[in-house]
Amino acid sequence: LLTRATRESNLRLSAATKLRAGDLYMYTGEVERSAALFEESYLEAKHLGYDRLAAGAALGLLQLFGERYYREAEAMRWARHARAEAERIDDPALTSRVYNAWGRALRGADRLEEALDLHQRALAIQRSLPSPEDGEIALSLFQIGSCLGLLGRADEGRPYLEDALRLNEEAFGRQHPRVAATLVNLGLFDMFAGKDQQALESLERAIQIADELAPDNPMSNAAASINISSIHEHAGRPLQAAAALQHHLDTIARSPEPEAIELTHVRWVEGQIALYKGDLETARERFEQSIRAYEADPQPGTGALNASLGLANTLFRLGRFEDAVTMQRRVLTEQEAKSGPSPGLIIRHELVASHEALAETLVALGRHDEALQELERGRALIEGSHDDARKSLMLDVMTGGVLLEAGRPDDAKARLQAAVAEL
Repeated sequence: LLTRATRESNLRLSAATKLRAGDLYMYTGEVERSAALFEESYLEAKHLGYDRLAAGAALGLLQLFGERYYREAEAMRWARHARAEAERIDDPALTSRVYNAWGRALRGADRLEEALDLHQRALAIQRSLPSPEDGEIALSLFQIGSCLGLLGRADEGRPYLEDALRLNEEAFGRQHPRVAATLVNLGLFDMFAGKDQQALESLERAIQIADELAPDNPMSNAAASINISSIHEHAGRPLQAAAALQHHLDTIARSPEPEAIELTHVRWVEGQIALYKGDLETARERFEQSIRAYEADPQPGTGALNASLGLANTLFRLGRFEDAVTMQRRVLTEQEAKSGPSPGLIIRHELVASHEALAETLVALGRHDEALQELERGRALIEGSHDDARKSLMLDVMTGGVLLEAGRPDDAKARLQAAVAEL
């Protein structure tokens, strides 16, 4: 079609074909091609005055940078363009799609309340239409449920995700990317609730769908692979954790544009695999390379904290406790700067895990009072949260152990008895 458009000097056909090709390359993981085609389509459509085509191209770029290949600044720029184009043609259905894509981009920046508002507005628009599409309603339900879960309101959010899964399966069948995405977030909810087997079932089904539909697109299996790996790690199965990440790394190697995947992310994955396999020096090198790649990127993504956490864990296992403390404090500073006054579920869990890891390192250095302070800071983040009750109890158990090591057996006994009673 592009050849035909060039031969016939048909600029409208050219813009429309580039829009469709941008969609195709986005779903196959060819990020640079997708972005270039979307932008060419947008500029051509604007030049010709084809507002609907311009709106579609701006929406494509918002989806690409707001979710598929996260770049916050680019996502926000294209969100403004997409909204303006949708409002210009007065298309409520298109406006609802823009709101959902914009909300997803805000969720990536942990601006969860703003994201939730946009998704709720999208759903309200869709339900006001004379013939709403089930697939679009399912997308809004999915986004609302995901935001509620990340806001620590999983009991409210889960029914939205379950309804989204049902509608997606009815609209698209059981083997569809939207079904896989919903399964990933249901698995995440179960993982944070301590229901690891249920989580694995959802995540493994999501991987199976990704492998069937997009075997060479690493972004299609990234979230599921990382979460499966995390479950195996916490269950004491490091080789299975490594295998889950290796599957993702193999997909990156097969992808049409492996160089388009952030080097920060690739080196972090390699570092985690080495860490799980006990190859600590390789892990250290890969994590340091990941951090350097992030620092050298003029438009960095979101992966550097993962590498810093991995490096801190590696330094601890190498017995370099003072270096580990320095890295762990740096990570906490960066996490706190990004979290805001009301951190979402994932960031809250990351903060608690960082306080816990720092406490463990301080204990290894014999600095028990500082370790207890870190555990109390971690506990304060989840005090009174139903979703984090299990983690709160585990912190109490760890605190009891530190009190015992610090020569405070009576305090340790009281803390551990309270935790056992609650369990």
